[in-house]
Amino acid sequence: MKHGLIKKFLACAATLTLVAGLTACGSDTTPIPQGQVVKGPVFGATVKDANGHVIGTTDHSGKFPLYGVGPYTVTGGTYFPLKADGTYSNVALNAPAMSAPAGVTQVTPLSTLVANAATPAEAAAIMTTLQNMGITNLNSDLSVKTTANASAWILSETIGAVLTQAVSSGATSTEVGNIMSAINTALATANAGTLTTAAQINAMVQTQLTATLGTTDPTLATALSLASTTISTGAGTVVPGTVPPIPTTETPVTGATGGTSGGTTI
Repeated sequence: MKHGLIKKFLACAATLTLVAGLTACGSDTTPIPQGQVVKGPVFGATVKDANGHVIGTTDHSGKFPLYGVGPYTVTGGTYFPLKADGTYSNVALNAPAMSAPAGVTQVTPLSTLVANAATPAEAAAIMTTLQNMGITNLNSDLSVKTTANASAWILSETIGAVLTQAVSSGATSTEVGNIMSAINTALATANAGTLTTAAQINAMVQTQLTATLGTTDPTLATALSLASTTISTGAGTVVPGTVPPIPTTETPVTGATGGTSGGTTI
């Protein structure tokens, strides 16, 4: 009799242990850390690690599962561009390729500039300028414009627009690299307070475009200058907190590869 009771007790104990174990597993809701890709939030982009392995695809908020510490490279995906009146278009455009150095989880045009800096000293100088523009580090959220990050947000969107237009206009990889280098040099040597408005940012970008492409490819320089002006005008008038539309599906939207007629969106 006692033997039977002991067997039943052990069986019940084993069952309770199993249930408890399953419950414990089911209650493990520790979220996976996430990074974000932003030229406006980029939807459907492929994110790769330092070894070229795909670690995720971005959702409608530009988020992707974060594995390792980078550096990261991002290709593909779409975003909703700003229009010159400061609102967002409902037609998605293809996003430019972007990157981020190790330790940076927000992949943006600004992180791309720093990742492509010629030297650690230049990267540090660029960061000093960005900090003077209101962001403490490259992990600052640039998916939404706020009063505090307005200047850096406008710079990020403007550089992203130039990169997008450069690719859609047929710029060579050398030309894109030269543009990035010229802008990096300007940011690395900028004085505190000289890049605080959309007009100042646009003037800086256009100066570098003219210096880099003015004689070798003036047509491209004009197209990129138009993209820079359009986005800086639109970005400058966006009400803080304004966010782009949300895709209706989890399938990347297929968009045009450049601005619309007249350069009203980029």
